This record gives sequence, C-alpha cells and structure tokens, in this order.
Amino acid sequence: MFYKKIQNDNPPIFEAVGCVVSVRNKVLLLKRRDDKAYPSRWGIPSGKMDLKETQIKTAVRELFEETGILVSEEQLNYIGTYHIITKDMSFLYTLFICVYEEFPEVRINEKEHVRINWFTPQDCLRLPLMPNLKECFQEAMGVLKQKPAQLDLFTGLPINKRPSIESLESIERTNFRKKNELLHEGAGHIWITSLGAPGVGKNKVFNLLVKHYPKTNIINNKEILDNKSGISKNLQRVFEEDDRSLVLRLQLDLLLTRFRNTLFTPENSYVIESLYGNLAHSRALYRIGLLSDDEYRFYFKFYLYFSKLMPQPEKIIFFNSNSQELFDRIKKRANRFKRRKHEKFYTLQYIKSLSASFSEVADELSEKIEIVEINTFRFSNKEILDRYKDQMRFKKRS
Repeated sequence: MFYKKIQNDNPPIFEAVGCVVSVRNKVLLLKRRDDKAYPSRWGIPSGKMDLKETQIKTAVRELFEETGILVSEEQLNYIGTYHIITKDMSFLYTLFICVYEEFPEVRINEKEHVRINWFTPQDCLRLPLMPNLKECFQEAMGVLKQKPAQLDLFTGLPINKRPSIESLESIERTNFRKKNELLHEGAGHIWITSLGAPGVGKNKVFNLLVKHYPKTNIINNKEILDNKSGISKNLQRVFEEDDRSLVLRLQLDLLLTRFRNTLFTPENSYVIESLYGNLAHSRALYRIGLLSDDEYRFYFKFYLYFSKLMPQPEKIIFFNSNSQELFDRIKKRANRFKRRKHEKFYTLQYIKSLSASFSEVADELSEKIEIVEINTFRFSNKEILDRYKDQMRFKKRS
C-alpha cells in the first residue's frame, strides 16, 4: 500500500530512495533479474539508504551504481517521501526526479538487471511494475507539469519540499523504542511549564502569577541572554553572522539546559522554558532550512531520551498570538535591549514557522498532558492574569 502520511499502526523500519529519470516525456526503466526479488518486473533506479547517508546522496549513488548516470545533487528535484507497506515490510520511500534535455548514456548493471529501456508514462503503466511504482509515477508526472524547484544548497532539497517532520521523527521513535525498552519515565516534583513563541508574553505573565500565588516558584534560566555565555554567543553567530554550522550545537546545548532546569526544580515551580519549547524551535529551524535532515534526526534522538527521563508537568500553559503581532513585539524589544539584538534578524517567515511549530507541539502534547491555551493578542498581562489565573494554578499543593 502507498501512503502519503505515516501509518502509526505499522511504523517504517528502514528508508529507501528512488529516482525517476525523464527525457522528452520518456522515463528510464530497469528490468530486474529472475533471481532477484520481484523477478522480471520493471522499476526505477532505487535502493536502501546506507548509514549516515542522506536521501539525496543515496539517490546520486544508486543512480550511478545501477545506470552509470552521474549527477550532482543540484540536478535532482525532490518529489516526496511516502510510507510503503507490503505483506513483508514497512518502509519510507523518498522519490526524486532528474530531467534531461538529451538522452544520457546508460550502462546496465548486470548483477541487478537484464534490460533497460525508455517508455512513455502511458506505456509504463501497462508493464509489470515494482509494487507501488504506479503511484510513484503519478506523483512524478505531477511534478513534471510544474516548473522544477531550485534546490537549497545547504540542505540538498527545496525548503518547502523536504521530508516532513513526521517522517523524520517516525524512524527515530521506532529506533528509540527498540533500544530503550527498559527506560522508565521520570517521576517526582510538581511543576507547570509554559509553551509559546518569543514575544508571546509568557515571562511577564508567569512573574505576575508567582506574585499572586506566593508559595510558588519561578524558574527562568537566562543563560541564553547572557552575552558572556557560550549559548548566547552561538545564538548571535547563528542569526547575526548566518553561521549555520552552529545551529545543531545550539539546539543540543539548549536541550540539555532545559532538561537540567526542569529536573532540579523545587516543588510548585512555574518553569518558563522546557524541552517542549526546544522541540518547537528545532522544528521551525528545520522547516526554514537551518537544520538539515540528518541534523534534525540527530537532535530528535536526544530529545526522545531526555523527554523520557523528564518528570511530566502537571499542566502546560500554551501562550499564542497573531504572527504579525509577535513579529512587531520582537522587533520592538530587539531595538530596546542589547542582549536581544539577535532578534533583529528574525524574519516574519521564521516567526510564522515558530508559531506553527508551537501549535503543533501543543496539539500533540494535549493527548497526555492538560493544556491551558491563552491567546495574548491585544490583552494586557493583567487582563490575562485576571482571566486565566485559576486555570494556571496548581491542582496539588505540597
């Protein structure tokens, strides 16, 4: 079966990649040997991803190994990542397309195939094809009708057509379950955390809340705003100097900091930043192209581990607002405070990506944790406190 979304009841166990080669409305197909799986069926150049290999590098390698066609990553256009389920296996299949003006020289790999040929898309559908290849052709033909997308040189894929967050996380969740079956969830103190994009007002509201409930504490690690800290320096280099090499390190440093803050908080603490916000930031950074596929998956492995060890909060206060309003607030405070000058480089696109990612994370967490959603758009901090203070208080008091 061919799915455009991950099927959680049958998670993928590996990843494979395929490449459609098209010239003048014809597609290159390879006929498999009789002693191979799916004998005598026609397929496109494809194969499993090797360890530490990206999807696009796999496509370049498989295309060369099976046809002798050598392409650069910039010549490939990403079509999509799909979930394929057969009676024997479940895997993710990433599809690329390479369009030529003239027919390239093709050599056959006799260890894999017995014949190669060029077919029109209509003729392809009449052949005995590899499972689910028909659906792949339909996806590829849709892309051919459009203007090919320019690949982002940092990620190797068009920013708006890279593998989904869902597909990247699914593999890591499966691997994590296999390797950490005996790892137990953290247990301990009672705490509440906030969730929300920069500029949404969570700091000020929590400070007012602690004054209203004097037997509570507030945990707000400001290392990220300390110009002398390594995290702050890396943050500035990422946004002020466009140093993308430090994005992964920055997110991992913040992940550990958020975990440490949460793990050692006293009872009845309001924690302003936690792992959940770090996850939302990382998703946003991936979506705008500042984290590569492999970097995001590497980050997510650590997130899974720390989130498993972290005690679950009593509830999450999810602050949100209009993206344009957030953008205006952030620009205003960036001009007022030197320690926030990196925020001058935030784009509206990034703020919209952050807002979407925080909403997404809040929605996912609502399945197991109580979420109190607060829209701060055009409300003062005092008005927010008056409206929501009862919903934000602790259920249990030690």
